[in-house]
Amino acid sequence: MMKHLIPSSIGSKIAGGFFILVAILLLISWISYYQLKSIDTLVSQHVMEKGDARSLSKDIIIKSGFVYSLVEEYLSTKTESRKVAIRIIIKDGLRTIHEYMRTIHLRSLESEEKKAFDQLQQIFLQYQDSLNYVLRSSDSKGADHEITIKSADEFRDLHSRFTTLLLQYDKIAAIIMYDSWNDAKEQTHRIKNYILILSIITVVIAVLLGFIGTRSITRPISNLVKVLEKYGTGDFSVRAYVRSDDEIGFFANRFNIMLDQLQIAHQQLLDIIDFLPDATIVVDNEKKVIAWNHAMESMTGVKKKDILGKGNYEYALAFYGERRPMLVDIVTEPQEEYEKRYAHIEKMPDGTLAGETYVLNRKGGVLYFYGTAATLYDNRGNVVGAIESVRDITSRKRAEDELKKHRERLEELVKERTAELSLAKEAAESANEAKSVFLANMSHELRTPMNAILGYSQLMQRDTSLRPEQREYLNTINRSGEHLLALINNVLEIAKIEAQRISLEPVTFDLSALLRDLGMMFKVRTDAKGLRLDLEGISELPYYIVADQNKLRQILTNLMGNAVKFTAKGGIAVRYAVEERTENEVRLAVEVEDTGVGIAEEEMDRLFQTFEQTASGRRSESGTGLGLAISREYAHLMGGDITVTSRVAEGSTFRLEVPVKEGRKSDVLQGDKYPRRVMGLAQGQAVPRILVAEDSEESRILLVKFLQMAGLEVREAVNGKEAVEICEAFMPHFVFMDIRMPVMDGLEATRRIKSTEAGKSIVIAALTAHTLEKEREEILAAGCDDFVRKPFREHEIFDVMAKHLGLEYIHEPVEEMPDGRMAEPSPEQLQALPHNLLSELRAAALRLDTAHILEVIEKIAVIDAPLGAALRGFAENMEYDHLLMLLESKDVTAS
Repeated sequence: MMKHLIPSSIGSKIAGGFFILVAILLLISWISYYQLKSIDTLVSQHVMEKGDARSLSKDIIIKSGFVYSLVEEYLSTKTESRKVAIRIIIKDGLRTIHEYMRTIHLRSLESEEKKAFDQLQQIFLQYQDSLNYVLRSSDSKGADHEITIKSADEFRDLHSRFTTLLLQYDKIAAIIMYDSWNDAKEQTHRIKNYILILSIITVVIAVLLGFIGTRSITRPISNLVKVLEKYGTGDFSVRAYVRSDDEIGFFANRFNIMLDQLQIAHQQLLDIIDFLPDATIVVDNEKKVIAWNHAMESMTGVKKKDILGKGNYEYALAFYGERRPMLVDIVTEPQEEYEKRYAHIEKMPDGTLAGETYVLNRKGGVLYFYGTAATLYDNRGNVVGAIESVRDITSRKRAEDELKKHRERLEELVKERTAELSLAKEAAESANEAKSVFLANMSHELRTPMNAILGYSQLMQRDTSLRPEQREYLNTINRSGEHLLALINNVLEIAKIEAQRISLEPVTFDLSALLRDLGMMFKVRTDAKGLRLDLEGISELPYYIVADQNKLRQILTNLMGNAVKFTAKGGIAVRYAVEERTENEVRLAVEVEDTGVGIAEEEMDRLFQTFEQTASGRRSESGTGLGLAISREYAHLMGGDITVTSRVAEGSTFRLEVPVKEGRKSDVLQGDKYPRRVMGLAQGQAVPRILVAEDSEESRILLVKFLQMAGLEVREAVNGKEAVEICEAFMPHFVFMDIRMPVMDGLEATRRIKSTEAGKSIVIAALTAHTLEKEREEILAAGCDDFVRKPFREHEIFDVMAKHLGLEYIHEPVEEMPDGRMAEPSPEQLQALPHNLLSELRAAALRLDTAHILEVIEKIAVIDAPLGAALRGFAENMEYDHLLMLLESKDVTAS
C-alpha cells in the first residue's frame, strides 16, 4: 500500500514536493492571518472601549462642571422664570451624566478600572441626590436659608469629590489603555517570532525535499554520465544500474538496451572490417588505431593487439619503416595542403583519396600498394576519424608491365593489320560499289529490253489478223519474258536485302480476304494433285490489319507453294492463330504443315541461304533457291521470323510469326479490281501534251504507241538535252523521262526543267529499271514527281497520268452484274475461242502462273474484249478455282 502512496516518477516527486511546500506556506499564511486578525480585533476593541470610556469621562467632567455652574447661577438667581429654565437645563445635564455613567457601566472594564468606576458611581448617586435636594430646598417657599446654604455646600463638596474620582478614573483608563497597547505589541512580537520559526522550518523542509528530490534525480543521471564516459573510452561492457520505476529507471533500461545494440553493431562493424579482403585500418580523431583487420595483420605482420590504441604514426612503421603520414592521416587535411606535398594522390568525386605507392622489402624487391582513404563523420557532420584500405598490387603492376610490352607489340601488329584491313576495306567498298553499279546497270540493261519484249507483245495481242501459230509464238515470248522478269526481280530483291535498301510499305487491308484468296488459289493446285488442303483458324483472326500486304502475300505464297510442290500424297494443313494480343497489336502465327518428302537434318543450315537448294529441290529441277531466303528476310524486316521442323519422308512444318497492328475497315484503300484497257479520253477534257524522253528506240516507240492510241498529243526526245529544248517550245503537261540517256541524263534534264518558272508546273515521271531505294530517293530529290518501273504494264502508264493530271478515260466496255460484279462468261463465249488459247489458259491456271494467265487473257481480249475483261477480273482476284471451273465445264470441254 505504501508503494502506491509514494510517487513513482520524477514528475510525481517534484509535484509532491511542490504541493507540500505550497501547503506549508498556505498553513503559515492562514495562521499568521488569523493571529493578526485576532490582534487587530483585540486592539480595536480595547481602543474603542477605552477611548469611549475616556471620552465619556471627559464629557461627564464637562457636564458636571456645566451643571455646577448652573447650580451656582440657580442659587444666585432671584427670578422665578429664570430658575425654572435653569432647573430644566440642570436636570437635562444631570440626565446626560446619568446616561454617560450607564454607558461606561456597560463597557467591559478592568478590575482596577471597575473599582474606580464603582466608587465614582456611588459618589454620583450621592451627587445626584445632593443636587436634587439643593434644587428642592431652594424652590420651597419659606425654606430655611441655612439649610439651603448647607445643602449647597454639600453639593459643592460632592461635586469636588465626583470630579476628583472622574479624574482618577480617567487616569486609570489611560493606564489600562496603554497596557492594552503593550499587550497587543507583545502579542504581535510573539506572532512574528512564530512566523519566523515557521518560515525557517519551511525553508529547512524545502531544502531537505529539494536535496532529496535532486539526489533522487541527479544520482541516476550521474551514473548514466559515468557510463557514457566509460563507453566513450572504449569500454563497451559498462551498463547503467538504476533501481527505480520512474522515468530515469525506464531511460536507464532503454539506455542499456541501446548499449547492447551499439555493442553488437560495433562488433559487427569490426567483424565486417576483419572480413574485408583489403588490409584496412581505422583511426580516431587523435590518430589512434581503433581497428586493424586480419588482412592488415597478414600484410604487415603486426598483430591487432599490439597496435590498437597506438598513435603518432606508429602504424606507418610496418610499411615505410619510419613514422610518416599515410592516406588515413592525409584525408582529413585541407585539399590545398596535401595537393602541394603529394602530387600522386587523387581525389575521387565522392571525396575519398586514392593513390599508389611503393616500398622496398627486406629482400630488396619493390612492393606496390594501392590505397584508398575516406573521412568518417558523425550524424552532425563532425569528423570522428578516418579509414584506409590498402591493396597489394605488386602482381598487377608486374602484369601491367608485361601487358604494356605485349600491348606495344600488339599496337605494332595492329598498325600493320589496320593498314592491311584498310586496303581490304577500300577493296570491299570498291567491290560493293561496283556491285551496286553492276546491279543498277544490269537492272537497266535487262529491264529495258524486257520492257520492249513485253510491251510489243501487248501491242501485238491487239492484232486480230494473227494466225494461231503466230499467237502461240507470241504467247511463248510473253511467258518466257514474264518468267525471266520474275528471276530478275528475285535477284534484285536479294541484292536490295543484302544492301539493306529494302523497306516496308504498310497498308490497311482485309486479312481474311487475302487468306481466302490464297486458299482458293492453292485449292486448285492441291485438287489437281489429289491432295487434301485444310485451312484452320481464319475466323479467329482480326478482319483488318496494318502490314506490308505484298510481302506477307509473297511469304505465304512461297511457303504454301513449296508445300504443294514437294508433297505427292497426303495433304497440307495451314493453321492460322493469334499468339499474343496487346492494346492495338497482335502477333500473327501461321503454320504450313505438309506430308511431303521432308528435309534432312544436315540440310537445315542451308535452307534459308540464297541460291541454296535441298536435295529434293534439286531433284525437282525447279526454283532458284531464293524463295525461302527472301521470305525469311521479309519476316525479319516485319519484326518476325520463319522456323522449320522436318523429318525425311514424313513432312515439314514451316512456322511464320510476325507482329501486325489491327486496322479499321474505313482505312482500307479501294482499288480497281478489274483494270481495263484505255480506249481514249472522256469527253469534255482538253487533250494533254505528253513528252516521251527515251534513248531506247524500242521503248520510246512502244510508249508513244500506247499514248497515241489513247488520242494524246505526243512528242519524242532521244536524250536529256533534247528533252529540255522541246519542253521550252512544246510546254508539255506531262513528261515520261528515262533516267539513263546519252548527252544529258534524265536527272540533270529534270533539274534544268524544274529550275525554270514554266517548268515548275510540268509533271515529270521517271522511267527507270532501278529498284533500289537509294535510286528512288535520288530520282525524287532531282525533282521528279513520280516514277514508273520498267517493264511497265499498259495501265500503269495511264494510271500515273490520271493521278497527277486528273484525267478520266474511256475504257473498253465490260458487262457487269447489278451488284457490280463481272458478268459470268457464257459457255458460248468460251466455245468461240481458239482451242489452243483455252488449253493454254487452263494449263497456266493449274500452275498458278499469274503472269502467263494474264498473257493468255490479253490474247483473248483481242478477240473478245468483254470476255477478256471478265476473265482478267477472275485472274487478278486470284479466283483460279472459279476460272478452272468455267474452263472445265462440260459445255466448254465438249466443244
